[in-house]
Amino acid sequence: MNSDDILKYINEEKNISKYQIESLRKSLLKKSYAKRLLEKELDFFNFPFENIHFLSIEGVRDAMALYKSSKRSFLDKFAIEESFVSRKPSKHDLGLIQRRINFLDKKYRYILGDIVVLANVFDDEYFRDLLADQLSRQKSVDIDSARNLLRKKNKGYILKKEGSVLSKQRARCQSSAYSLARYMHTIIRDSERFLQDESGKSKSDVSRYIDKIDSNISNIDGQLFRFYNDGLVELSSLLTDTSGRNEYFFKVSPLVDLLNESSNLPDFIISGGGSIPVIKKKLCIQRIRNISSMGKDKVLNKSFGIILPLNRVGSEKINLLHKRIIIDGFDVSELFADKFINLSVESSGSNCYFKCLPLIPLNDIGRMADSKGKLFGDIFDYINANKNNSFEIKISSDSRGLVPATRSESERLARSRDWSNFIVNDIKNDYKKRFGITTNHV
Repeated sequence: MNSDDILKYINEEKNISKYQIESLRKSLLKKSYAKRLLEKELDFFNFPFENIHFLSIEGVRDAMALYKSSKRSFLDKFAIEESFVSRKPSKHDLGLIQRRINFLDKKYRYILGDIVVLANVFDDEYFRDLLADQLSRQKSVDIDSARNLLRKKNKGYILKKEGSVLSKQRARCQSSAYSLARYMHTIIRDSERFLQDESGKSKSDVSRYIDKIDSNISNIDGQLFRFYNDGLVELSSLLTDTSGRNEYFFKVSPLVDLLNESSNLPDFIISGGGSIPVIKKKLCIQRIRNISSMGKDKVLNKSFGIILPLNRVGSEKINLLHKRIIIDGFDVSELFADKFINLSVESSGSNCYFKCLPLIPLNDIGRMADSKGKLFGDIFDYINANKNNSFEIKISSDSRGLVPATRSESERLARSRDWSNFIVNDIKNDYKKRFGITTNHV
């Protein structure tokens, strides 16, 4: 049994580790190598040093230093079996996942049962203000006068004044909210499967899974449009006979999935020739040449990417609303930038530009491979070995690259995010209040 001084020292070191974990989490979006460091720090934090008998604080200090420099040497020195490290999770440990499931289930039901239903020009202040703005322009009065006019009217009168333009904008907002709810449902479903899995789970497995859920919620704003098109189709019937009903879901342009349009690529060659003169009509990562970047972004990797069947028209900017790149069943979206670059090509005797979704810099992929597993490492090794030659890495057909159908639709979707961001912030803030910055999982 360890003395109180030794247990106090271990606890102090764990608190320092906890602070470092919180700092690394804040750095994830800025530094790609932070994920690898975070994995190592979480591993250190969750190791049960208190279950090893130490004779002195100096012995603990030396042991912790060895653990950080070489975990394998540490295990050998203290004759620790892997089974000791891979302790079975307790009911409390598994309960930490169940608590998150319960939280997300409540939010999921709240979005579909309340937020989407009450998204109308009478019950929702945001849409009511949009209606007031619409009336102020129609009647040539100021916005306050229009608001006062609406206050005097009943619900039936107000709902009839909505009009097609506002109804379509409301449909966009309702569909993005549906997308968030649907994404939370996928987290709930996968988490329940993890808990029901009878194969051996260690405390470290549970800790890593909790960290995965926390990360998903931290980045949930990236899921606003993942199931957007499904929302346009399904909400029309789901909201029938509710105050959120909307007859304009089918009149809103769905998002275009560029990653499933590659068969529509015309025959062309990359301007200036190069090692792959003819673009392959396949959904794949390939080596590309003579790329003209939009802006002066020096971070993007200008040698590899996915060619997309989208022409550049003047200086028109196309926003990538959602990306999900799958290779061999694994999500590798992090390997790609969040913006397009332009590829100069020659087609039918004239030069033009097509959009390309580029990989992040090769060095960043290499650093990411340390913490992301074998597939990321294999991709890095393959590209690095063939970076001067022609090659291709096949992308799964269930990959997605969603963009607005038109420039005007892009502008309308941008405005709809003002409403959707209220929901995103509500989810994130409530999650943080409920679970905090989760480091001390198990």
